[in-house]
Amino acid sequence: MKRIHITALILFSNLFAFSGSYLFHEPPVEVRTGKDLILSVTLISDNRVVEAKGYYRTKGNLSFQEMHLQRLHASWEMRINGGALSEKGLEYCFIFKMSDGGMLAFPKKNPLEQPHVLVVLPMIFPEKIIDVIEPVFQQEFVSAEILILAPEPEAEINSKDAVIAVSLFNIPDVDSASIRLVVDDKDITANAEISGGVVTYIPKRIKKGVHTVRISMSKMDGTPVNPLSWTFTVRDGLAILGNVDYKGDISARYSNEYVGENFLNVGEIRGNAQVSVEFGKIKTSFRQTTRNNPYRQPLNRFSSALQFGEYLDIRMGDFYRSVSPYTLDGRRVRGLSVDVDLKFARLEVIQGQLNRTVQHLNKTDGALLLPTNAGAVDTSGQLSFILDRTGYTFDREITLTRLSVDLFSKFQMGVHFMKAKDDVKSVNKDISGASFSVDSSDITVNDSLYDIAVDNYTYNTFTSAVEAVGGNVNLPDKNWGGRTPEDNIVIGFDIGTVRDKKRLKLDFSWNFSMHNRDIWDGPMTFSQLDTIIDDTADGFIAQSYDADGNVSTAGIDTAQIPFDPSSFQNLFIYNINTTPLVPFDYISAKNFPIATYINMPSSAFHFRLMGNYRINKFTMVYRQIGPEFVSLANPYLTTNIREFVFTNRLALIENKLLLSATYKYKDDKILFIVKEPLKTKTLVASFTFMPGLNAPSFVVNFQSIGKNNSKTELDKVGEELQDLRQDSRTNNSFFSVTYPFATGVVKHNLNLNVNNIVNEDQLAGDRKKDYFYQKS
Repeated sequence: MKRIHITALILFSNLFAFSGSYLFHEPPVEVRTGKDLILSVTLISDNRVVEAKGYYRTKGNLSFQEMHLQRLHASWEMRINGGALSEKGLEYCFIFKMSDGGMLAFPKKNPLEQPHVLVVLPMIFPEKIIDVIEPVFQQEFVSAEILILAPEPEAEINSKDAVIAVSLFNIPDVDSASIRLVVDDKDITANAEISGGVVTYIPKRIKKGVHTVRISMSKMDGTPVNPLSWTFTVRDGLAILGNVDYKGDISARYSNEYVGENFLNVGEIRGNAQVSVEFGKIKTSFRQTTRNNPYRQPLNRFSSALQFGEYLDIRMGDFYRSVSPYTLDGRRVRGLSVDVDLKFARLEVIQGQLNRTVQHLNKTDGALLLPTNAGAVDTSGQLSFILDRTGYTFDREITLTRLSVDLFSKFQMGVHFMKAKDDVKSVNKDISGASFSVDSSDITVNDSLYDIAVDNYTYNTFTSAVEAVGGNVNLPDKNWGGRTPEDNIVIGFDIGTVRDKKRLKLDFSWNFSMHNRDIWDGPMTFSQLDTIIDDTADGFIAQSYDADGNVSTAGIDTAQIPFDPSSFQNLFIYNINTTPLVPFDYISAKNFPIATYINMPSSAFHFRLMGNYRINKFTMVYRQIGPEFVSLANPYLTTNIREFVFTNRLALIENKLLLSATYKYKDDKILFIVKEPLKTKTLVASFTFMPGLNAPSFVVNFQSIGKNNSKTELDKVGEELQDLRQDSRTNNSFFSVTYPFATGVVKHNLNLNVNNIVNEDQLAGDRKKDYFYQKS
């Protein structure tokens, strides 16, 4: 089926189209003080955006300015007034809260702690150009406008703020290979970052006193440029300023909406306060809403943070932390977070609550329930009814610790441990006043209808009604029919390295989980461990015998197991409901140890290679998450997936021409028993050309998605054959041209968009004529 959509719109925006589920943001190349800055981000997601915000601050400041992003077609924008820009630089990030409870951000990890940094250039005034030093020898040097970004000439700075940055934007045809940066008569060019017309050097250590910087270069034709030098002073210690910066605000909102036949009234009050000094800050925020109620998870928020520079970050109350996609990745935690970052070593500790206790729902049958066929008559003729508990949520606590080290800024490694467990004692058995319904089928036992009125009852009134006919009512202390309490641990490690001046990054992460889906009965005993897989109490686990009683398959000798499951129940409750029961195939581990451990059904790992060069950015990822891997702190993590992704992007002609391509392969063949895996292959290509400010821009996108479930024969369902084969391909092509023009002082954009989507069934020629193709 083919659909073609053509639109011509006059809009006050530019359109960019991309494919996939991610945030796409292209940082601007040249930013100057006094000139308004527009930051645009494109969000591709199947979920609805609940809140979209942007945060920005002058580099070195402790507090962010917060802005709501404006939606413009497929993009979201944040406009920063040029007067708010400083030559110190700009730090910013975007955070999107989604309807599924997740969060998307740029940068992806810790956006508020590690925001993206932009170099901000000064406005060009001839009198602000630093005079260059005349060369000692008579050479044919040419004058050039070299702009000092940091530190300013004759400036006094702290050692922790030492950053040397120079802009070469106003010098055409600079030979990058000829640039030489010298600090105190020492050539440090090899340790400097030269990218996008900016030379940056961040010294690891710098002594107290006066320092001299000198930079020289040549043009592409070999003509030398007048060198530039200046001095600055590093002062010792931490200067504690007498002034204190404080700010805060409070706001209230009330809305009245008519939904269906009812009015929905919502009131909300928000506030935040912050006190900052040079070495740290304290901030707090809160949100109180009338939508909060005890029958669901809290909507009110309260948080406090104490930060000492970049070394210590303590958070209390409600906070959102991203530690790992396999443990905690942006989900709200109510508790305490401590992050100690010494650069060469980092310790993160999180202790708190993922879910609060909900005792019951605010409705009939919301706490107690009389199940179908709950009544019974024993051999002595005694009538009894068994009630069930429902509508509750256990208190779920999380403990997460991660320790990582960074050796020489080139090699990183870390280990982490997470435990999430439900508190079985947090939900009360008895709920006074909770009502449940009883109909005639509930009080009919063995075809006998007892004289109990059809009505709504509480526990006490129903007990009285049953006792009046000679029966009794039982409410179990555990093993209720609602949610079962769970226990979960995740352990893992990651290693990585950076090369080529941090342009090339390689990392590997491996994780293993154990999940108990029902801990009502606690840990199993040692004798129960013997019969966990087989029914023979022979002292061996999973040992089988032939007809003559001889061992046909050797098992695990329980005498060789050095622990009793009940001895480590505080760490993890192990019983028959645990996944996996046996973490790995110990027989396979003898022959293929590495493959056995890495490919365990309860493991998750990825291998990633990323390159970030001036004109080329690429990413190669292999990711595998087993079908039995569980992280209660990240319930939205997709499991039973094996995926390979390669993305390459080129920025040519001073970022005016953007070329990108993505290849993705995904299937669910992790276990050997999977004979018919579902395979998905995706190819995406994109071409974007933006020649100039007032010139038309062009976007061409192509996406092809192929799915194949590996079935070659028809399946027999009951007595008839059904065609469950899948081999489809969806091609999506998109073309857009944007032409900017102005009528007087009003600026316009004229957009022409052409979109073509084709869904094809590759097996159409082999199917019956009456087969219905669902994607048609």
